[in-house]
Amino acid sequence: MGNIKSKFCALVLYTITLSTLLIFALAEICNADDDTYKISIIDEPTYKITNTIEKNGRIIGMSYQINIIFTNTGYQKSGEIEVNLTDQEGFVLIQRTYLNAGETKTIIFNWSTINIKNQKLIVNYYPSNLDIPLDNFNSGQKIFTIKIADGSMPSTSTPGFEIILLITATLFVSYLLKRNG
Repeated sequence: MGNIKSKFCALVLYTITLSTLLIFALAEICNADDDTYKISIIDEPTYKITNTIEKNGRIIGMSYQINIIFTNTGYQKSGEIEVNLTDQEGFVLIQRTYLNAGETKTIIFNWSTINIKNQKLIVNYYPSNLDIPLDNFNSGQKIFTIKIADGSMPSTSTPGFEIILLITATLFVSYLLKRNG
């Protein structure tokens, strides 16, 4: 009877050990499915001015087309990816997309601002389904700066200052001419 009891205990122990190993193996296989797509941003985002808003000859705002190139280097279609474009004040534009395996796609944002100076923007991307854990295969961030080219800045002179300067100069020259003449 003792021999049967020890064989039964050994069988139970082997069954528990094999079940545990099988559970860990299945968990790893299921986790591997999370890494079957690999989303990333290629290069720096690009931008171009699409509109300049002026009032009384001064630039008071600008609109840009911002292009961000994404790629999926994985071997399966991605889940839905949310792409956020954010400025330093917290203004956010959002787009959602999918990328097929091996696909490269340009996401285009139309960005308008009254901030007429160099502006830092942040691109964040991650799965739309917040139940999916974030990792370096499905989420990331890129920071870039919209740079204002020379000459596109609004004038910083005080309106009418030139006229006051011209009148003052004319009066001064008239005074000197009367004094010498």
